[in-house]
Amino acid sequence: MDSIWVAIVVLVAFFVILRLRNRRKGKPQEPQPYMRRIDGYQVDAYLHPRMSRACLFDNGIQYGKGFRRKEGPALPHDELCRCRATPFSFTSNEVFNGALRSFSGPISSIPDLPPERARALADALKQVERKPVPEEAEDYVDAVMTTLEPTDQERGEFRTFLHERHAYLTEQDDQGQGSAPGDTQPSDDIGAAKTS
Repeated sequence: MDSIWVAIVVLVAFFVILRLRNRRKGKPQEPQPYMRRIDGYQVDAYLHPRMSRACLFDNGIQYGKGFRRKEGPALPHDELCRCRATPFSFTSNEVFNGALRSFSGPISSIPDLPPERARALADALKQVERKPVPEEAEDYVDAVMTTLEPTDQERGEFRTFLHERHAYLTEQDDQGQGSAPGDTQPSDDIGAAKTS
């Protein structure tokens, strides 16, 4: 009689194990997505009226192993340069969702200026300074302000910054330092990033 109970227990255990095994097989497992990482550096400038054009035009350059540009510019650009190379590492999914475009940005000498507005200021300066600098400070200020579209709060601080910037650029042109360097377009846009 004891052997019958042992046989029943073994048989029940066998069916329980089979049932658990089938349950696991029937449950679709979620595939783990393979996510490549994109590692690199971004040059972030310190925006101030006397920054060099090299600082301005190198702002936002991304470089590293997964980019066309493998090495960044030699920093510091000059004695007033406070640019920094900020490291980053994102998954390919994060890059697809815009992580590289909104990763970091320049810091400004204008107090409490948010990074996205500092980025907008840098972009506006780049657009205007790709052409010869206007002789009149007000023409320069108007050109940048049109591109920048400041809020009423920002208007006064931007005007002061831009008047100082125009004076600096005029001084540089008078000293023969010329306009923007030839390779002023960042060679590594988001489309250039390769997953590695």
